Amino acid sequence: MLKLSYEDRQTPTLLSNQTINVEKITTLEGEIYQAIRVLDSPGRDVIKFIAPVEEVEPSKTGIHGLLDIYVNDQLVSTDNFNLEKNAQRKTFAGDTSREEPFMKMQGFYDRPALTTDLMNYVKQVKDLMRKEGVIVEEMHGDPFIEVKQLVHGLIVAGGGTIFNALPKQAKSFICMLLAVSVDAGVNQVFDVEQGKVLFINFERSRDSMIRRLGGINTALGLDPSRPLSFMNVQSKRLSSILPAIQYRINQMDAKLIIVDSISRAGMGNLTDDDTANRITEALNSLVAQTDRAWLGIAHRAWSNEHVYGSVHFQAAADVVAGITKAHNQNTKEMGVSISVDAENDMSPQEDKVIAFSFDDMGVKGVRKASKEEFPELLNEEDETKDRVYKYLETAGANKPSDISKITGIPRSSVVSALTRNTEGSKTPMFKKSGNYWTRIKGARG
Repeated sequence: MLKLSYEDRQTPTLLSNQTINVEKITTLEGEIYQAIRVLDSPGRDVIKFIAPVEEVEPSKTGIHGLLDIYVNDQLVSTDNFNLEKNAQRKTFAGDTSREEPFMKMQGFYDRPALTTDLMNYVKQVKDLMRKEGVIVEEMHGDPFIEVKQLVHGLIVAGGGTIFNALPKQAKSFICMLLAVSVDAGVNQVFDVEQGKVLFINFERSRDSMIRRLGGINTALGLDPSRPLSFMNVQSKRLSSILPAIQYRINQMDAKLIIVDSISRAGMGNLTDDDTANRITEALNSLVAQTDRAWLGIAHRAWSNEHVYGSVHFQAAADVVAGITKAHNQNTKEMGVSISVDAENDMSPQEDKVIAFSFDDMGVKGVRKASKEEFPELLNEEDETKDRVYKYLETAGANKPSDISKITGIPRSSVVSALTRNTEGSKTPMFKKSGNYWTRIKGARG
């Protein structure tokens, strides 16, 4: 902190070579750029300049950010503007200097002094952003570092997962089941690491979520009224509530943040690459360099091959999984298949099938199941393996990823079709050599 000296109390003191010092510090609410000015006034008034780091962003026209000014810990002025624009800084300084706490300090600190401090504050913030924007470090490889998973095979700590499907495929039921399983530490259906969960609900009414939560609690053998932390934000945009989300996950030490759905984030056209990058960067910022993770629900394109929108949605997620539902007419259960289409730092995953049972009140039971219990899922698998066989018949030996790219079949479905029908299985259709797969001649038709 710097002390502002003066010679004539009746004349505003010139700042000359005395410049405020901006520091980047960490608070309970997150990181901030802070500068403090202590006046040699009778009350030794303290002026603080504070800008939340996450609210300060460079753009083509300059650095835009939210700036707060406090006098003796009282918030006096706040605005979000282009900090590098001299005219906007002067307007902000003018409005601030007319506030009562500043009027009382006119003999010691006036509008020109405030304008100069703002200029130096912004210059130092810009310097800090430039110096800390890209950090170069020498790293040593360590193959023994374990990849921590909050949900085995689906959710990686420090990363993000996207579940995608056509409408009405039970995505929300699966996410609610995951949320309660992680929050309560229940391994009945998924292999989970226990941790607090924050469920951000853009889609449904509060009553709908309460009803579903009660059903999932019951199905997992928990107290039906067991609570789960929600943000019901149907009318909000993701960008507008990010500070609130960050504050809450820090406050409750949430390990998993579920967003239902990223399609409702309200940050632009989903087919636009910039929109996809803004959404995924926002979500990744919540968990980067931590043991937290995010799970986002996305809608699938009508071609039923991939997440609707820009390819950057899939590129930014560590795990992308497709959801498909079917029904068993005999047991009256709903079967939901989870197929991992892409993954980072994990081996290829087998499809997971979960069976839900219902009564007049909603979900009453849930269990692990198999595709054999749901003919519709098997029919889809039969169609997939026939398409893969036909492709290999023409193309010859191929890797699963290349088969997926050419045919448009999700990679997880390709892998499942190949491994379930390889040599030694009940229905041998394919054989593997290294990373390549070929068809077994005469196995089809």
